[in-house]
Amino acid sequence: MEGKISSSSGKEAAIQFSLRTLSSQERKKLALKALGTFWGLSLLTIPLPPIHWVTVPGFFFFGIYWAIRKLREDVHFEAFAFPCPECAQEVRVVPQVRRNPLAFVCPHCRYGLKLEFQEN
Repeated sequence: MEGKISSSSGKEAAIQFSLRTLSSQERKKLALKALGTFWGLSLLTIPLPPIHWVTVPGFFFFGIYWAIRKLREDVHFEAFAFPCPECAQEVRVVPQVRRNPLAFVCPHCRYGLKLEFQEN
């Protein structure tokens, strides 16, 4: 897929990247992992009075929310790298959920960068 990287100063560059669609099995695995993590935190905070009145139900319901969110995240960016339009240093982007536009900061020059692309 092709997109456009623009910096906060207005410089632009074209880049290539790829998207990956997660299978329902992978999404379920991520959702169950999230649910288990937050429910485990909920159980761990039971012996911490008086904050357990907030943390136990908070982690319980947040686990449900996060699991539903993970089930809906079906398309992810693959890891990719590109030269920053400002400093020309290589910037690596880790795999993450697809967002359009995707905003991040160059680790070398600290300019804000934004990836925009046409969704099909």
